[in-house]
Amino acid sequence: MMLIEVMVSVLILVIGLLGLMAAFARTTSTQTDVDNRATAARLTQSLLNQITTGVNRLNAAGEVELASLTPMAHNPTPAPVAGVPAPCTGGFANAPSSDPIVTAWLTQVTSPSGLPGATAAMQQIFVNPTFNEVTVTVCWQASGDSVPRQHVQRAYIN
Repeated sequence: MMLIEVMVSVLILVIGLLGLMAAFARTTSTQTDVDNRATAARLTQSLLNQITTGVNRLNAAGEVELASLTPMAHNPTPAPVAGVPAPCTGGFANAPSSDPIVTAWLTQVTSPSGLPGATAAMQQIFVNPTFNEVTVTVCWQASGDSVPRQHVQRAYIN
């Protein structure tokens, strides 16, 4: 009788350890996703800050010169629609920006310290000159992701 009790105890212990290992693996995966999302937010905010400080001001009132804002557009079509996921894989028009602020930012996003699986073609910077509105969509796809993930941030450059 004692041997059966020991075997049952070992079985319960093994099941508990397997559950603990599965929870640890899930926690590691979640932490990686959180890190990637934080990196996307940091990169997006950095770009918007550079755009805000890098545009030319037209007059003494400090109005934005649209000619300095519109060249920052990168893969601008289709226009972003609130609540609709961006077409991160091949859905953006191939219209890269040659603005040095944008090209330096794209290098950061696609570098090994940037976002996993990110390419310049997956990123979008949409400029709406009517309202000096800039919408940045950052996309990446980690090795375990079945679809690309994205972070979208909008700012009004005044």
